[in-house]
Amino acid sequence: MTNRVTITGVLQDAPKLRSFEQRGGTVEIVSLWVEVKDGERADRFTVEINDGKAATAAKAMKKNVIVEVTGKL
Repeated sequence: MTNRVTITGVLQDAPKLRSFEQRGGTVEIVSLWVEVKDGERADRFTVEINDGKAATAAKAMKKNVIVEVTGKL
């Protein structure tokens, strides 16, 4: 069973890019630090993206933009 998750919040810092050498090429992972506020409570999440198209979009983001991230668990 797969659960779908959507997080909508404010990007707290510029995206961080990490590269790893792997057999056959390089893998890039983009990390986003997202804050979600709900009334009095604020939660922060680190979202790591390793999909090529999503990573390209994430690299163009800047601090304080509103982001929506959808994925599967």
